[in-house]
Amino acid sequence: MTGKNIIKYRGRLLREDSPLAFEEKCKHIGSTTPRLLALLHKYNTKLTFFVTGRLYEACPEVINDIYREGHEIGWHGHYHRPILEEKTLIEDLHASEEFICKYKPKGFRAPWVLFRQAFLPILIKAGFDYDSSVFGPAGSQYTIHGMRVYPVTSFPNFGYNKPLYTTSSRYLNVLKAFPVGSNFIFSLLRYRYDYLLRLFGERSRSCIFYIHNWQVFPWPEREMSVLRDKLRYVQKFSLSDVIQHLLCNHRFHRMDTMLSDMETFKGHYLSFDME
Repeated sequence: MTGKNIIKYRGRLLREDSPLAFEEKCKHIGSTTPRLLALLHKYNTKLTFFVTGRLYEACPEVINDIYREGHEIGWHGHYHRPILEEKTLIEDLHASEEFICKYKPKGFRAPWVLFRQAFLPILIKAGFDYDSSVFGPAGSQYTIHGMRVYPVTSFPNFGYNKPLYTTSSRYLNVLKAFPVGSNFIFSLLRYRYDYLLRLFGERSRSCIFYIHNWQVFPWPEREMSVLRDKLRYVQKFSLSDVIQHLLCNHRFHRMDTMLSDMETFKGHYLSFDME
């Protein structure tokens, strides 16, 4: 189970990509997504949901509900596996053909934010307009191989201010960029994240960060394996109150709105990665 997310189910440790774990995950998503959508509706907020093709196949009505509420549907790969070879990306694109045809997603974020910028032309050919599989300074945007790139926010260290595509654990690259926009850092900071957003806002810098649906309404006894099992971070608390606090005090937008205007500071960009 090294290097994999692990959950506890009826006292058993299961790899998250096992059939039983995926079945339980779909049940959890089906029961909690309406609560998440109601929370976003309460604050009149439209966000981006990066969804795997496999999850759409298992829970099509849930994804349709998200879409009908006016949220952006982006693509998160098909099987939620590392996309570090061109063959893997092409296989995932073919497997998600129905999903892509239905929603025509503009945006892509690779699982675990592990990706190679050399694959961007493949995404362009498949009809995508932007990629968010990279870390970079708040408020930054780039054009790489003809693709618009909106990095997940990081603090650049030692003057390193370039987009950081990585093909290994992003936590091993903290000397170049500290990944403050990652779900792991958000989970650790919780209410303190409000300070970061205010800091970026005072500088008219948009923060792009993501979390997972299971973090808002977590599974009982879920364990998240980090740093290849050298460290275990156990999340058994709900972030729903934190999300509600942020929604009350900040403006958040769909990521595709950056395609028309990224120069003007409008707020921040919170997205949900759904596996």
